[in-house]
Amino acid sequence: MSKIDYNWRNVLPPYPDVYVTRRRNSKYLTNRYWDGQRWFEINYSKSRGGIPFKWPKSSRVRRPRPASWSSKKEYDFYLRRINQYQGEIQWGDPFTVYDDKEVLAYLVEIGILPPDWKEAFQDSMRAAARKGKE
Repeated sequence: MSKIDYNWRNVLPPYPDVYVTRRRNSKYLTNRYWDGQRWFEINYSKSRGGIPFKWPKSSRVRRPRPASWSSKKEYDFYLRRINQYQGEIQWGDPFTVYDDKEVLAYLVEIGILPPDWKEAFQDSMRAAARKGKE
């Protein structure tokens, strides 16, 4: 199954939006909002202050939804200012990493490998194995 990985950028983002971010080279990823000048933390509650936040419609990051069993229909989001370590926040440019099965299926689909690729190379592999023993 394919997975999403990121090219991490140390430069400032091109426009205001929600980005997947990390601090320094941390493995802990979180969504943060860039307003064009500074980073903000996105929270689900206003317990420690914060301003109401409406998720951008065509955002780079999908809006989190409550679990199917939850009574909530939508989350309320709040922004809190990040005062420290603004310069250490990196944002990720996502790309897809495909697994071996998906790569093989693609190679068969575009015609590089024959549909019977498992059997097609058996004879040549046996011949190469025999040469290696001699």
